Amino acid sequence: MTELLCAIEEHREPLNNATNNLRSLALCFAAIQSSRDGKAYAPGEVRRL
Repeated sequence: MTELLCAIEEHREPLNNATNNLRSLALCFAAIQSSRDGKAYAPGEVRRL
């Protein structure tokens, strides 16, 4: 949260921006689904758990 507030005050993009967070979430979703059914998934293939 501190990084976000600093970025707002400094008028810059935060180091941990939304695009990077969405990529991380897509990777996590793929890993979780893969662990459930043993199939390989690319990040972005699994939209919900």
